[in-house]
Amino acid sequence: MCKDPIKHLEEFQTNQEWLMEHFDEILKKYNGKFVAVWGEGIFAADEDLIALREKIHKKGKPRAVYVEYVTDNPPELIL
Repeated sequence: MCKDPIKHLEEFQTNQEWLMEHFDEILKKYNGKFVAVWGEGIFAADEDLIALREKIHKKGKPRAVYVEYVTDNPPELIL
């Protein structure tokens, strides 16, 4: 369990913001994949979310890892 939840949330937000700022570059390399962002960089990536989870755990499962599906074809939502 995280000893400092505020720090954890700040790290998570930093990773999320980094992905959004670099989305165009990331899209070129990781289109159609789930990416795990940590330390303001791509920590792991895979087309399969379960496989990505395993990669994250094998690499040491850092705190505040942000996971996003990268695509140039987002789903259309009917609300």
